[in-house]
Amino acid sequence: MRIALFLLLSASLFAQRPNTNYDESKAGTYTLPDLLGSGPWPARRAEILKLYETHVFGRAIAETLPVVATVKATGPNWREVTLSFSGQGKQKAINILIVTPPGAKKPVPVVVCLSFTPIATVLSGNSRWPLDVFAKHGYAVITAHYTDFFADVKDGKPDSILSLLPTDETTNAMSAWAWGMSRMFDYALTQKDLDGKRIAVAGHSRLGKAALWAGATDQRFAAVISNDSGEGGAAISRRIIGEHVADLNKNFPHWFTGNFKGYSQSVNELPVDSHMLLALAAPRPLYVASASEDLWADPLGELLALTEASKVYEVLGVPERTAYHIRPGKHDITAYDWERYLRFLKATLR
Repeated sequence: MRIALFLLLSASLFAQRPNTNYDESKAGTYTLPDLLGSGPWPARRAEILKLYETHVFGRAIAETLPVVATVKATGPNWREVTLSFSGQGKQKAINILIVTPPGAKKPVPVVVCLSFTPIATVLSGNSRWPLDVFAKHGYAVITAHYTDFFADVKDGKPDSILSLLPTDETTNAMSAWAWGMSRMFDYALTQKDLDGKRIAVAGHSRLGKAALWAGATDQRFAAVISNDSGEGGAAISRRIIGEHVADLNKNFPHWFTGNFKGYSQSVNELPVDSHMLLALAAPRPLYVASASEDLWADPLGELLALTEASKVYEVLGVPERTAYHIRPGKHDITAYDWERYLRFLKATLR
């Protein structure tokens, strides 16, 4: 595993609950749930996936919906497409943006990544979308505003994409966002200028959690990238550093399945932890990254989880397919992060 590690800063910039712990000497003592099991990895992987469905994310959405794609607007190297989904007697239109590198002569690889802001901002110099960096590396971007699939509010389910799908009370926002990324993958496969064999999924913060879940539930994604995904994503929950399971369940009850709330005060009883979520990406390339001042997301916990998950890659004979970096700064995704991710993808997706 290639690791670029900078010094962690001790000060937190977050005003969080009074008993939030950032002291390593007070980190939780724990034993991680068994990762490898006793049988072959495919069988163990299926067991872990089921555990995550039952206890964390809810049932992964396997169903697709009838969809009509209409090109809404175009530019020199971008196009906006409306995907109109139908189901349960309802319709929902999702606008997606595709930005390709200028002058490409053959199908280009792709990063699918949901946006926190409306897609118009991606073209307007948004610092989280350094399109020049993508162009330099010959990668396209496909994105959509994440709230179009599920509004990020506790009562957002009735108006979300889930209302068009067969009802399942266990499924919530994270699975809806992951499902949306898979549907963008579907559309990419219909486009002659995109390379359907080299489509990675990426995400930052809560959308980093969703990207990990999308990579776990849809193995068509050729690589998986988590940026500052923290608790419920790449960070080990049992460490009790920064954000806690209880914080997730209190502040964002719509993200996870109802069963997850039962572990708010008993995280050591959770039958999974983040090393298992990360390992669900194996044997595909996996990149995890942190920010030094983002102690709420527990950067060390993210690194430790990736180190544990890398054991699966070693067993599968692909030990050089995981990577990590921590950059100075706050909770964000920057041009530096994308530069590292795209270099990694170019090296591993050939």
